[in-house]
Amino acid sequence: MRIVVSNSSVLISLSRVGLLNILKQLFGKVVIPREVFREVVEQGKGKPGEKEVEKADWIEVARVTDQDLIKHYYERPLTLEDATIVALAREKNADLVIADDDELRKAI
Repeated sequence: MRIVVSNSSVLISLSRVGLLNILKQLFGKVVIPREVFREVVEQGKGKPGEKEVEKADWIEVARVTDQDLIKHYYERPLTLEDATIVALAREKNADLVIADDDELRKAI
């Protein structure tokens, strides 16, 4: 099975148009860092993606264990969320990162 990591914008955008499940159909499972879950579900109360991501049992919320790796990427022009996405993708040796941010994609 492929390891796929996603950022929040992708989850929110697909939820907004009712197509979040396309990720499940394509990849079976998607992994997101705790920071992405927090942004979409906890900080995004009442917004697109909140309920969809929270209910999606095929979205795995993972914790980055190497905090130095997060710091390394956070020192670049990345947000904390984006730094955790890159760190998680590296830790899990992800096959694919789905993101809409140019700086994030450059860091991968």
